[in-house]
Amino acid sequence: MVDSPARLNGAFASPPDADNHIQCIAEEALKVEKANDVLWEFDASRDYDPSAGLGLIDAPLLAVNFADDELNPVELGGLERAIARVRHGRGITLPVGPNSRGHQTLAVAEVWQDCVRQLLHQTEKRQATSR
Repeated sequence: MVDSPARLNGAFASPPDADNHIQCIAEEALKVEKANDVLWEFDASRDYDPSAGLGLIDAPLLAVNFADDELNPVELGGLERAIARVRHGRGITLPVGPNSRGHQTLAVAEVWQDCVRQLLHQTEKRQATSR
């Protein structure tokens, strides 16, 4: 659910290769994760809904989604609905590219760093004009 289906499709030569990959991920997770911690992590976000406070945000805000994010599917339009409530908000959905990793693209800064750079530049300009 958190990786790019297209990337995963090309990453393994056969179903057994994919099964081995999943097994390795599971074994690694068992070495470093504790079951109760994982349960707490998922439960903490299960009913999280920031929508009530979106209209209170006055600072420039950038919300980034990824076209191959299966956890936050673009087709549902959640980003557009939410960002419309933020006065200085901007939402962007980045297209699938060679470094796409679905939801995990958030850990690949080179994919979205230019968006953050633009936000910082916008924020600096806003601060300069308010002085």
